[in-house]
Amino acid sequence: MTWSAHEREAGLAIEALAPAAEAIGPGWRFRLGRQAAVPSIAADVEGGWLLLDAPLENAVLPYQSLVEANARLWGGAKFALVPEDEAVHVRAELPLGVEADLANRLPEAVRGFREAAALAGSGRQPGNGSSRSRARRPRGSSAAPAAEADLDRLCEEAGWVFTRRSSGCLAVDLEGTAQFCQAQLERRADGDVALSVVLDDCHSESVCCGQATAIFLLRYCGWLRMTRGVVQKASERVTPRFEVVLAADPSPSELSEALAALSVAVRLGAEEVHVLARSEELARCYLAYQPQGAAGAPPAPKRARRSSAGPEKGRTKKRTTAQHRARGATRTAETV
Repeated sequence: MTWSAHEREAGLAIEALAPAAEAIGPGWRFRLGRQAAVPSIAADVEGGWLLLDAPLENAVLPYQSLVEANARLWGGAKFALVPEDEAVHVRAELPLGVEADLANRLPEAVRGFREAAALAGSGRQPGNGSSRSRARRPRGSSAAPAAEADLDRLCEEAGWVFTRRSSGCLAVDLEGTAQFCQAQLERRADGDVALSVVLDDCHSESVCCGQATAIFLLRYCGWLRMTRGVVQKASERVTPRFEVVLAADPSPSELSEALAALSVAVRLGAEEVHVLARSEELARCYLAYQPQGAAGAPPAPKRARRSSAGPEKGRTKKRTTAQHRARGATRTAETV
């Protein structure tokens, strides 16, 4: 069997992390430790990505808690609602061939899988925001550069237009979005580089809006590359967002991949999230289309391989009214 350069890169990193990894067709499957909370992780190379996936058989947290908990997970890991079995999985996508240290990126992603499995099965409600800033970085990971100018250099070398805000964060112009949109780029206290786009900021007590927004974001997490949906609740405000979190020392090409992925997420999902977060009537309509309805607890997964369908598949045509946009969101979710 002849491997491509990307497959060789992924295979070496997986072998170093899990020497007992089982080769299955063009991919791998491995399990770290014997704890019940640690899922069996499937790894596949598709295009320029290493795709990691694990079904969660013990997930008991409601969807709204899962999408809040996404902000806490290491290594770009994320909870996702997968259409193949209508169950909750943990996923991560690592770009290959971008001058990134996959030998360090992969263990961080696997740590995120461990955390996700333990949290989803515990039933504990996640705290608001991210606890990452108080966590110690795993041994062997890179230390964060001290100078904030490093982010300016990264953006310049990656070729993205940006401005520096008074807060010290960078505002980076995204590409291909329906309206002008900027991502916030900042270095967190733990050294990681975070990119995020706030999709809405509202005072909503509607249970239907919360459930619909959570399910929609979890579905998008199932097929968007590198990007995860997060909902933050603070001071009676509900703030859904798309985000990408990179390790402390991203390369310019890795940052460019992250910004491109975030641009795709905003282009395909920003309007729908805004509608679902604010309209109870349309949120009810969206929930009525879901196989699981408005139920809070996720079902157990069935055996299913990861779909290779790209984000453009199942994309519905843009509508001119909020009603049609919500229906478009529903049909998109049904097909991905």
